[in-house]
Amino acid sequence: MIDPTILKTVERRVQSARDIYGDLSSSHEALGVAMEEFQELIEAIHKNDIRNVRREASDLAAICLRLAEACALPSDAFAKRSGFMESDSHWLGAI
Repeated sequence: MIDPTILKTVERRVQSARDIYGDLSSSHEALGVAMEEFQELIEAIHKNDIRNVRREASDLAAICLRLAEACALPSDAFAKRSGFMESDSHWLGAI
C-alpha cells in the first residue's frame, strides 16, 4: 500500500496543476510535461537531493495521473488533438 501522505501530496499537485493550467489539451502536451518532470527528477537524483527527488517524483506522478484521467473520458477536443480515432473509443474505459 502506498503511504497516504504521498497520495495526498500527488492529489494536491494534480489539483494545483488543474487550477493553474486547466485541462490538458492533448496527450502530446502531457508527454511534454512528463518529459520535463522526468528530466527534473533525473537532475534531483544526480544531486542526491532527497527532498527534491520526492517533489519531482510527485510531479511526475501527477502528470501521469492527469493523462490517464484525460484518456479515460476524453473530451472531443482532447481526443481530436491527441489523434485518437473514434474507432478507438471501445478501449477508453477499460485498462
